Amino acid sequence: MRDLLITLIVLWILFKAVRRPAIGILGWVWISVMNPHRLAWGFAYDFPFAMMMAAVTVLGLVVTRDKRQFPVTPATVTLILFIFWMNITSLFAINFDQIYPLWSRVMKVLFMTLVAMTVLNTKQHIRWLVWTLVVSLGYYGVKGGAFTLATGGGYTVWGPEGSYIEENNSLALATIMLIPLLRYLQLTEENAWIRRGLVLAMGLCAVSAIGSYSRGALLAIVSMSVFLWFKSPRKLPLGLLMIILIPFVVAFMPQKWEDRMHTIQTYQQDSSALGRLNAWGMAWNLALDRPLVGGGF
Repeated sequence: MRDLLITLIVLWILFKAVRRPAIGILGWVWISVMNPHRLAWGFAYDFPFAMMMAAVTVLGLVVTRDKRQFPVTPATVTLILFIFWMNITSLFAINFDQIYPLWSRVMKVLFMTLVAMTVLNTKQHIRWLVWTLVVSLGYYGVKGGAFTLATGGGYTVWGPEGSYIEENNSLALATIMLIPLLRYLQLTEENAWIRRGLVLAMGLCAVSAIGSYSRGALLAIVSMSVFLWFKSPRKLPLGLLMIILIPFVVAFMPQKWEDRMHTIQTYQQDSSALGRLNAWGMAWNLALDRPLVGGGF
């Protein structure tokens, strides 16, 4: 049933995308970020919906009469130069015979990013894009937060299998990045009930990140909270809310979560932390040794 429902939704978006490529981009973002097909168990699970959506969106970009104009700004020019340079450096990769899978994945995403910049050219388009991201990631953030509360934080929150956010650290990062977007919508939404729902979603996303048992997520959510507070026009109520909620959530989590977070202080004895530090050191040394072309994918 899920397979059929997802397929019907995708077919409807594909039909609309031929004439409205902006809808195709939103559909591509939804499939790529949320991975709804990974929530099914039949033929849809491995079906290349994202590739189909990208192909039809590019076709729509060619045939549509909608306004399409790539924005030439310092940021977009820098991005294009960066893409060009990644392809140049790939020719000098240390393991050239192994770069294709990652190179292909990155180039597909960046190509569709350029297409998105071309067709999403109004304020309403950008708002639709934000809502698409909020719905796509908010599903897992709200679900993960509710799961953490229902189980007393006794289990790790994971993302959908076979996706970019499957791993607990990746899902935690995504839900933390989502909170500022939820805050933006909450500040600009006119409907009071939707605003209340967005506030609830922000809280559950934070709980989901904590329930991931990711130490990086704990550091990130503290940093993000401080940043949000500095940017907020209503610092006092937001500050009071954080002062009340953060100790409550920490006290709610079980002892094994606290033990996990305390290992931040003893990272010298943790293989995971040491592995990351070694990776950073290796990347630094590689950059010094090959400053222009790096090591490749």
